[in-house]
Amino acid sequence: MLPKNTIYSTGLVLLTMARLAYAGDELSGLFTDAKLSGTLRAYQFTRAFENNATSDTHAFALGGKLKAETGDFHGFSAGLGYYFANDLNLSNHDDNNSHLTTILMGEGHTLSTVGEAYLQYKNDLLLLKAGRQTMDTPWINAGDATLIPNLYQGYTAAITPYEGLKIEADRILAFKHRTTSGFDRDTVLATPNSKPAVTEDTDGAIALGVSYKNASVSAKAWLYRFYDYANLGYLQAGYTFPALRSVQPFAEVQYMKETDSGAALAGAVDSQAYGAKIGLLLPDKLGSVFIAYNKVPHNNEAGVTNGNLVSPYTQGYVTDPLYTSGLNYGLVTARAAGEAWQLGMKLSLCNQKLDIIPAFTSFHTEPYAANIQTYLVDVAYHFSDKLNGLTLRNRLGVNHGNPQWGDYTIDNRVMVSYAF
Repeated sequence: MLPKNTIYSTGLVLLTMARLAYAGDELSGLFTDAKLSGTLRAYQFTRAFENNATSDTHAFALGGKLKAETGDFHGFSAGLGYYFANDLNLSNHDDNNSHLTTILMGEGHTLSTVGEAYLQYKNDLLLLKAGRQTMDTPWINAGDATLIPNLYQGYTAAITPYEGLKIEADRILAFKHRTTSGFDRDTVLATPNSKPAVTEDTDGAIALGVSYKNASVSAKAWLYRFYDYANLGYLQAGYTFPALRSVQPFAEVQYMKETDSGAALAGAVDSQAYGAKIGLLLPDKLGSVFIAYNKVPHNNEAGVTNGNLVSPYTQGYVTDPLYTSGLNYGLVTARAAGEAWQLGMKLSLCNQKLDIIPAFTSFHTEPYAANIQTYLVDVAYHFSDKLNGLTLRNRLGVNHGNPQWGDYTIDNRVMVSYAF
């Protein structure tokens, strides 16, 4: 049986669509210009541990989304998105799921949800959106790297006074994890094995942001209130220099400050993080090479692991904006103060059809957590012509140095995706 908030949100959108259908020929564009889109994905996840005491885990699932959007009526429109996943009984649920990774769709065999159900008004200057939707901000985002993204119920308002400048405000009332079907008032910290683990409901979050980007300059500033967790301020800026022979140097910096808020459900928070990234843009749109650095200074008076960050909507998913965050590990995930270095490349070959991202990251977090080294190779091929929309992707990650998992762990994630 669908939860009540699912029925209400879906019913509101459907009722609005139905009423508009009877408003006459003037509204015919809502339906003649409507569009249906979607994504189908097949995903195979495996994780192997060098430590024989820890069971290797794996999972397979087929899923995606189907989305219907009305046409535009004087700026007004509506959308409805259905998300689903099914393991086709190919995942191993034996021994109380000890061989199953829950990253794809939890511990069940099927998962489905009405993940988007919204009304919006949009013109060249203004966007107003209410209902179930995706979010795309540095510390509150979709994290859409598996089958079903993180989704949010709330409101968005954004204005674009001129090209490149955007001012945005978001209010989150409820949250849907990647691996749950319902929208609840908890956060990622309610998921199993989360550290810290917090299952209490909260009033959600507020985010206010300003961003600007042109050919050479980028900048963003965000303020967040994670109710009963923390207040967070985030700054990021970058500059791309004029071409030096055939390459263009670039540099970026970032800074974050966080303090606890309200009931401080995760503990006392008094954290900072800063980082820098420098690199070269390669000629002919071939990609970039870069080196990145992040540091989270220790603070022994903070209740959250010696000054580490609290990120209620990205923690554990490693979808935070720190430059050195990787496939399955980062300073936020480490739950410890320290620093990290990353050396990487982002290559775009074969007329931008083939993406290759190799990266090496070294985390120095002792004595708060073990020092970890991670290796990543991310390869994706995007088809064109008659197979346009089809993508094959393989992400291989190796973590070295975690004593709880043995000398190393190996993650391999294979995804076949078709967008239409």
